[in-house]
Amino acid sequence: MQGYVSERIFEIRTPNLEYLSIIANSLAYFVLDEIPFLKKAFVLVEFNVLRRNSSGIFENDARSALELVKRIKSMKILSLPDSMTVLSFVLNNNLPTFSNLISLELHIDSCFGWKLLTPFLKSSPSLKVLNLDFSKAHKLTPNTLQDIVFEDLVCVEPECAPHCLSSCVEVIEITNLKREDYELEMVRYLLENSKVLEKFSVGFAEDAPEDNLRKEILMFPRGSKTCNIEFF
Repeated sequence: MQGYVSERIFEIRTPNLEYLSIIANSLAYFVLDEIPFLKKAFVLVEFNVLRRNSSGIFENDARSALELVKRIKSMKILSLPDSMTVLSFVLNNNLPTFSNLISLELHIDSCFGWKLLTPFLKSSPSLKVLNLDFSKAHKLTPNTLQDIVFEDLVCVEPECAPHCLSSCVEVIEITNLKREDYELEMVRYLLENSKVLEKFSVGFAEDAPEDNLRKEILMFPRGSKTCNIEFF
């Protein structure tokens, strides 16, 4: 199911729905019942946190996004593109447990990286496949958003590794890797803390120094003795 709406209320009351795709300019127009048999969800919303101002509009966007995620918590496969980084502003341990989620795709950048990734990993006890896309990065400064505490956007890796990394994540794929420090720190952390990892794939951005990155990544410690690193 797909929807693109402007000023209408779009209700989804389909308890037996298995596949959901939402493409819209705001989630505030969507009303969902919980979908207990959902298998796959893709959510693309035209949030742009760089254009939000002190009116707090982005906070409404974020709350709407969080409410939708709670309604589709039974999904097995979830894909959230870069616009959904707005969720970072309202997570704070508010995510439900995604008991059935086995495959997760997130867009990650320097401003929202750990703030988005860590809560999802902690809430996904059955996760097997993790895809991280570094293709887009929000360039925020202390003056970009007047109503955000800029220091809160600093990425800090979690003190304790999420349970899924030590118990069930078998495949991790990184795409559009450049050479940013936060990217390599995340790669290092995932390799070191994924204890049952079988395959770690890395794809580079067009202007990335591939040879140097390959050498750096291959030097990182691996938590799994059976992990195979591939480059593409």
